[in-house]
Amino acid sequence: MSAMNVKDAGETAEKVFQQEVAKKMQSDLPSPEVSFEELKDRLSQIDWLRYRKHWIVITGANMKAGKKKTFKLKSTGEEKVVAQAQNTATVIAAVTDKILSPTWADLTAHIDEPLSPPDKENKK
Repeated sequence: MSAMNVKDAGETAEKVFQQEVAKKMQSDLPSPEVSFEELKDRLSQIDWLRYRKHWIVITGANMKAGKKKTFKLKSTGEEKVVAQAQNTATVIAAVTDKILSPTWADLTAHIDEPLSPPDKENKK
């Protein structure tokens, strides 16, 4: 909730959300087209694992020597791509826009980012 500049930590999430909607309606910015309940539902369905393809598309992958940087999951030993951990206003806005967009369900996919680009020779 700190991202919404909450002054009273005792406020409920729904009340803070409604206050933000009221502020947006008074400004020139378009108001959110999803209800608080819909937003909660969407947030609960999103796959938040940063190595998923949809997050790499938004944040980009960490690169090392021209290749995607990887790590191994401790639980399974699987190798995964390291996503950039950007918290810039641009990336935050992109994530917000995606969550509120009609294509938000893309964020629920359980598809990992490929470790390397597809082989060009196999595409012929």
